[in-house]
Amino acid sequence: MWFSIIILCDLLFDFAEKHMNEDRVFVCRFAMRPTYVIASNALVKELLEIDQDQTYNGLQDFFFGLFGPNILFANMSELKAMREILLPLMQPSAIQNYNSIMEDLVSTWIFNEIDHGQPVILYEKFKKFSTMMSLKLFLGLEDSSADHLSTLATTHWHGIISVPLNVKMSFFMSSSYRKATEAKEEILKIIEQRLEQKGSDFLKQVQEKCLNVVDMEFLKNTILLFTCALIPKALASLLTSFVDTSSLW
Repeated sequence: MWFSIIILCDLLFDFAEKHMNEDRVFVCRFAMRPTYVIASNALVKELLEIDQDQTYNGLQDFFFGLFGPNILFANMSELKAMREILLPLMQPSAIQNYNSIMEDLVSTWIFNEIDHGQPVILYEKFKKFSTMMSLKLFLGLEDSSADHLSTLATTHWHGIISVPLNVKMSFFMSSSYRKATEAKEEILKIIEQRLEQKGSDFLKQVQEKCLNVVDMEFLKNTILLFTCALIPKALASLLTSFVDTSSLW
């Protein structure tokens, strides 16, 4: 199974040109910028192994203001350090510790969100479930605290798909991008509090492993990326497609 990666970066021109004759590399324009689309596992692996200290990550132009320094924009040394920290947390032995959390989330979701016998909008239900799951697993949040952070995450996400103008037009009106940056700062404060409280097993282990390895700003922004609305939206889409196509299995 293959996947594609979009590179918004003129400095990767040589890499793309080298492979342009292959079926799964092509060029287009995205937001009026030259964009190389690489749709080959092998080529994506080769690209990611390039010494990133020698290249420029074009995604920073669009998203750095909303995410700050994190694993998405890291240099090679930071990437290696975070990989060593995160990989043990993704092993089967570590994931098994989350079984009870998942069982509780699923049973609560089915009881509270599914009106049996009535039609439901699957994507909306799955998106709420995915958001609650992400906030519970990564931050240990639930109930009203999770609802508040979910709202902030949605506001933050709207900044990603808005024009990056950080303006406040009046006391009552701000641009979507400004609202997103304000939501980001509030989310980071919550993340910092959860780190201090060691509010979840994930945070406890990450904090222990990150001592003297990466700075606190980098860690908080990486956790921001994990709890961003993007992950729940992507998972909700996959779950919706999974259920919608179940009759074809």
